[in-house]
Amino acid sequence: MFSLTLLPSHQDHWFITTISVILVTLVASPILFKLTYLLPRLLFKTQQLQWRLLLRPLRHVYKINTPWYRKSSMFHSALFWQANPSPLKPNRVKQWHRIGWLSLLIPLLSLVMIADTLNAIIITLLGWWLLVSAEIDQEHQLLLDSLTLPLLWIGLLVNLILDWVSLEQAVLGAIMGYVLLWSVYQVHFALTKREGMGYGDFKLAAALGAWVGLQNLPLILILAAMTALLISLWRRWRFAEPMDQMFPFGPSLAIAGWLVIALLALKQ
Repeated sequence: MFSLTLLPSHQDHWFITTISVILVTLVASPILFKLTYLLPRLLFKTQQLQWRLLLRPLRHVYKINTPWYRKSSMFHSALFWQANPSPLKPNRVKQWHRIGWLSLLIPLLSLVMIADTLNAIIITLLGWWLLVSAEIDQEHQLLLDSLTLPLLWIGLLVNLILDWVSLEQAVLGAIMGYVLLWSVYQVHFALTKREGMGYGDFKLAAALGAWVGLQNLPLILILAAMTALLISLWRRWRFAEPMDQMFPFGPSLAIAGWLVIALLALKQ
């Protein structure tokens, strides 16, 4: 098994680690917010235009003349609290705060749970990746191939190098992740003539299966189903929606997948 012994143990330097996480997240959270906003809007753009838009500030999302240091929700909250209004236009404020604080919670939980520094970094990056995917699916009911397919190959690569699960288990997990949700979709459609999931959900399940292997895949699917049920109950209580109201399954898969993969990394 490969390990990066050059990295010092973060659990021996809690103060430095915490400060480092906060500083990195201050930089990362505006990037994650920008990707969440832009990626679904770049689907039908040329590659040259995509890169140009990704490198350009989000002038049409932030208010005019917003300084860089206020584009992080954490930095804004810490420095300005209630004294200054949000630098975003009103329809983006909740998502901006949600991404900002979740992007901090993910590395903190990773570093608390996982002693190995390399594994904690991998779980943090995975959590940020899934956060962007879940936020896009929540808003657009769309899981992008540009996020789900690379995640599958990265999962296979991680298991090839770090051997969290055997490569055979990873490949079988990817195959069965897709096949199981596709089968549920087909049965649901045959019975109700309604689409219960999208093909992006199948691909995300396949990607998560590549990370955890066939043996751990059922746990992700069970946790995702339980999470979706809780979300449905909350939406019915909060918004008086009927229980059969459609809502994205991607966020539930992302939450369940990240938790199971984090527990898998914890055992290494």
